[in-house]
Amino acid sequence: MSKAKKICVLGEFAVGKTSLTRRYVLNSFSPDYQATLGVSLYKAQAELLDAEKVNLVLWDVEGGKYRADALGRYIPGASGAFLVGDLTRPQTLEAMSFFATCFQDLAPGCPMVFAANKADLEYPASALDFAKEVADSFDAPLLETSAADGTAVPDAFNKLAAEMYLRSSQ
Repeated sequence: MSKAKKICVLGEFAVGKTSLTRRYVLNSFSPDYQATLGVSLYKAQAELLDAEKVNLVLWDVEGGKYRADALGRYIPGASGAFLVGDLTRPQTLEAMSFFATCFQDLAPGCPMVFAANKADLEYPASALDFAKEVADSFDAPLLETSAADGTAVPDAFNKLAAEMYLRSSQ
C-alpha cells in the first residue's frame, strides 16, 4: 500500500462537509446537524480505474471564513481539496472561492474538486450556474452532490483521488 494522501474538506458551516465525508466513508447519512469543531479525521480507500488503490485521510475542517487562521494549521501537507457549497444557500457557493484560494496559497499545484451539495433539495437554477463559474475559475471540476441520497458522492471523492494519484506518479 502507498502512503496515505491527505484531503482537506473545506467550506462554510452547514454545507454538508461532514455528511458528504460520512456518506463516502461509511455510506451513512444522518439529518441531525452537529457542527465540526476543529477537524475530524476519516480514513478511506479509493479504488481507481486501473485497480490501483489509494489510501486517503479525509480532514473534515470546521466551516466559517472567520477561521481562516486555522486553515494554515490544517492545509499544509494536503494532496488535494474537496470544496463544498450548499445549492440552497448561494452565499456558501461564493465562499468556496475563498476556501479554494486559501488552499491554493498553502498547497500550490494540488488538485481540487468542487461539490455543489444538497442537489436533492429545491434550489434556484442560478445557484448551479454560479457554482460552475466558481469551479471553472479554478480550472477544477464541479459535481452536483447529495449526501442525503448519495448522488455523485463516490464519484466526486474518487475523481479527486484519481487526480492526486496521477499528479504524484508524474
